[in-house]
Amino acid sequence: MPTKVAEPEVPPITSGTVDTLDEWHRSLDHAIRDRMSSGANIAVFTISLRRLDLTRRSETTPRPNDTDMAALALSIATSIDPRLVVHITAPDELVGFMADSGRVEAERIMGRLLAGLSGILTNGPDTLAVAPQLGAGFIGDNITTGELALDAANVTLTQTTRAAPFLIYNDYVHQRIVRELQTREALPEAVAANEISLAFEPRGTTSGDRFVGIEAFARWEHTKLGTIPPPEFLRIADELDLMVEMGHRLRDRAAGSAVAWFRNGWLAEGTLWLNVSYSEFCHRGFAASMGELRSRYPEVKLGIEIDDSPLLDEAVVTSMLEPVRKLDVEIALDNIGLTTISLGRLQRLPLSSINLSGAIVHSLVSDTVYQHLATTVCEIAHSRGIVVTACQAETREQLAAARSLGIDHIQGHVLAAPVKAPQVAELLSSGVTPEDRRGRR
Repeated sequence: MPTKVAEPEVPPITSGTVDTLDEWHRSLDHAIRDRMSSGANIAVFTISLRRLDLTRRSETTPRPNDTDMAALALSIATSIDPRLVVHITAPDELVGFMADSGRVEAERIMGRLLAGLSGILTNGPDTLAVAPQLGAGFIGDNITTGELALDAANVTLTQTTRAAPFLIYNDYVHQRIVRELQTREALPEAVAANEISLAFEPRGTTSGDRFVGIEAFARWEHTKLGTIPPPEFLRIADELDLMVEMGHRLRDRAAGSAVAWFRNGWLAEGTLWLNVSYSEFCHRGFAASMGELRSRYPEVKLGIEIDDSPLLDEAVVTSMLEPVRKLDVEIALDNIGLTTISLGRLQRLPLSSINLSGAIVHSLVSDTVYQHLATTVCEIAHSRGIVVTACQAETREQLAAARSLGIDHIQGHVLAAPVKAPQVAELLSSGVTPEDRRGRR
């Protein structure tokens, strides 16, 4: 067998530009190895170049054939500091790193980089208005490879895009990156091991005479990361395609916990409300999953809540609702605002309930505009047999406002905080009404 000849090692690039992403990775890995021995700081960054259409004053997606923005940006970047190592990954994207600089100095150079890339760029006959977005992170104890470093920078870029186009990383953002990466690594195992737990929040009438439902919420207490907020790990679960599996498991456990509440007549007129993400709802097996749940727990009256969003495809939702409604499952639109889209959906979607968002509920006490709009929502909803719930109600004043405006149900700390299943059983079996409970607090 012929002996394989080892390829000569290409000397790592420590400054300037590189031609390929592999070369960039090799340079970064070399810098990381140096850091292990010297402790030098390394800042890794990704840059997205947005082109602005000044004639329409709106953003447009950069078109690769218009002009090579990245090549122009690369020349600007490397002229700012010789320690910047930059590579073009797409016609409108750069990746890079800078070694051997202090954190404060690196932040200053990143600021100069953003300032240098933003504004009007001229390249021959083409004039472009460019607004760059930069995401970055420092190599630290939790980021020890080039792959992890690039993941961290990309995560920061995503968060920067959500926040503001010119947000520069700092210690807080860096810690958020580390936490995001740790959460992503831990979540699949947590889902497989059923470590995601449930909390239940009661729902009552605004008149205070009875409880009319329980909403189940996902909760995650990690042994090392501590409490991870639901919006954080649910978003990551969606991105990692874990929502279908996790949602199925949580709904089954929630319904199993609720059997006694219905069997004993404690929630004779109530519903167990289960949150469903849009990706779950659109999954081809969702209706079958709900059918299986109804068969396993026939005593439990089930309802699903779908978040109201401008991105909600009403045609898709309507087509998916029919087989679910045939299972005698109630449908609610959650987090309703007082927008034209939300009001229109009350008349177009086959809903049984809607939930006003906490921001709306908190404004009902003193804002007359919201009071009039809430009254209109109730009139439209009631004309179609839809129940209206005020969510995240915290004070007696908010409860009183909801009652006076014709809102049917209330949910929030003014009634009861989310608790574990055994505490729900104690509350419901005690025979205490929501009004009695408020009087004792």
